[in-house]
Amino acid sequence: MRKFATLTANHLAHIAIVMLMSGIILNGLLLLLLGEARLSLPLATQPALNPVLEFGQQWLTLQSGQISSGQGQSITHLFTQPEMVVIRSLLLTLWAGMATLLSATIILALQDRQRYRWHLVFGIVLCVMLFSAELPYLLTDGVSQPLLELVKLSVLLLCTLLINRALAMRPSATNRNNLIAYASQTGSAMQLAQQLHRSANHALDLRCLSRLTPACLSQYDQVLFVVSTQGDGQAPDSANRFIKALQAEPTLPGQPRFSILALGDRHYHSFCAFGHHLYKLLQSKGLQSFVPTVEVDRMDMGAVNHWWQHVSTAFGQVSSPQAMPYEVLTVMENRCLNPEQTHRHAHHLRLFRAGTHYQAGDLLAVKPRIQPEQIEQRLAQLGWSAHETVHYQNETRTLLELLQTLEWIDEQADSPQALVDLLKPIHERLYSIASCQADHLDLLVRRHLRQDQSIGHASGYLCGLKVGEQIEASVRTHATFHLPGDVPLVMIGAGTGLAPFMGFLQQKQSWRATTPNWLLFGEQYKAQDAYFAERLEHFQQLGVLTRLDCVWSRDDSEYVQGRLAQLSVTLLEWVEEHGAHIFVCGSREGFGESILGTLEVLLDRDLLATRLHTDLY
Repeated sequence: MRKFATLTANHLAHIAIVMLMSGIILNGLLLLLLGEARLSLPLATQPALNPVLEFGQQWLTLQSGQISSGQGQSITHLFTQPEMVVIRSLLLTLWAGMATLLSATIILALQDRQRYRWHLVFGIVLCVMLFSAELPYLLTDGVSQPLLELVKLSVLLLCTLLINRALAMRPSATNRNNLIAYASQTGSAMQLAQQLHRSANHALDLRCLSRLTPACLSQYDQVLFVVSTQGDGQAPDSANRFIKALQAEPTLPGQPRFSILALGDRHYHSFCAFGHHLYKLLQSKGLQSFVPTVEVDRMDMGAVNHWWQHVSTAFGQVSSPQAMPYEVLTVMENRCLNPEQTHRHAHHLRLFRAGTHYQAGDLLAVKPRIQPEQIEQRLAQLGWSAHETVHYQNETRTLLELLQTLEWIDEQADSPQALVDLLKPIHERLYSIASCQADHLDLLVRRHLRQDQSIGHASGYLCGLKVGEQIEASVRTHATFHLPGDVPLVMIGAGTGLAPFMGFLQQKQSWRATTPNWLLFGEQYKAQDAYFAERLEHFQQLGVLTRLDCVWSRDDSEYVQGRLAQLSVTLLEWVEEHGAHIFVCGSREGFGESILGTLEVLLDRDLLATRLHTDLY
């Protein structure tokens, strides 16, 4: 019963919408057909039929598998078989919708009137309005003014559509007074929140901040926030509307307790800034924290489990250790696209896993494996033995074995033990997917060299893979970087930032789209760094890629941001006249900051808010 009540509360407005649309279509169809007056067969006496629908002097009857209509003492219609099927289907939908709406309202009232008070108000008011609109004419004497009833039903449908979102954002559970709310930019916070929700056996509600309002928040007792930080400390795009609404509220009618799990990366000076901003904002509204905020550096599951254990204890539950789920993908191809650029190789990898689903613009989270040879080389430079024993989390292990599981980037220490004490477990890396094909994923990976000329963990691991080897990875939904439909695109990328645009063009090709698409791409040398040149030429021949501008910084001493400023008139035409959306992908430092600065000068802020999509790292 509780599950049915939860389902009904979430879809109450949808039930009403389907029913109202059926009534509108039925009334409109009958008015149209009856207006044709196909026949005029006079009847000697009043027909001994049971009319199920009356339009003043007109009537409709179902008898012996046949539908006929008339006016007064004559038959005006004998409906065709397809017309009969449509009318019967609409009548059945109408009956089912009316019965479901009434029963749902009763069930919600019996289950928890306080919890579902807004759903009950909606159901009762709608039922009263429907009876006043003579919609249940199958139970009454018919409809005397069908045109007026069409207007009434249309108004009711419009009102239902307007309040549908508000009802959907109401808490849906019957006895679940706790909520997990997440705000994710790259999909990691969303996936972690979903995993915690499953771990709690769905005993908590789960909602994105984009579907949360201050009024809805007030109806919970405890709220857990799992939020990431993007850019220079900004909130994820999905959280902006909730934050503005919360800031506008002088206080909240309810005072739920809260706790925040803030995701971030310590290599950015704005580490977990949004999580701390949210904490201060909630406190300013009078809310109290019941478990201290925990910062998570690059999805450190140790920090996540520390927070989850304290939260579970506060709820009176027993928590189990959490781990991010990964799938196994097989390497089908690994090719260096610029072998002459020995200090900055770029590799194209093709991976396969049957049943893999994703959208163009999504990300792949890769769990890297550190090769022993890399660790031995770095230790040799320091004069340390790879087989020296160290202590880590109450275990004694060799330095080589342990460093294959820890994130050693540029940390320095006086001894192996001191180094180990500084390090945390190795974290996943996110890469833009450069394809749009079921079961297969393409990546464009730059092999990173540190200042000491050692190779980056993840990029070195991926670029060194051989065909047939397998990796652990997981698709992360990057909802803010998805195509909003078949719209004109302005794609701006540098280096490996070209990757998601290859997926966009494949998607447009599969759609057989005719909308224009413009790619502005920058790299160092045309002869060496023209990644996917043949594919791009093929897209141009197909008409999928309408315009291609390549900027070669070492050949022409020019950068993408400079070319963009030169093409400002063309850009304005694409965006303002053609309705193009702008997608930007590449390094945030230097490239991304300059591109965003140029766009803010050229385009209106409100326009950028709806048309600009970024994937900057």
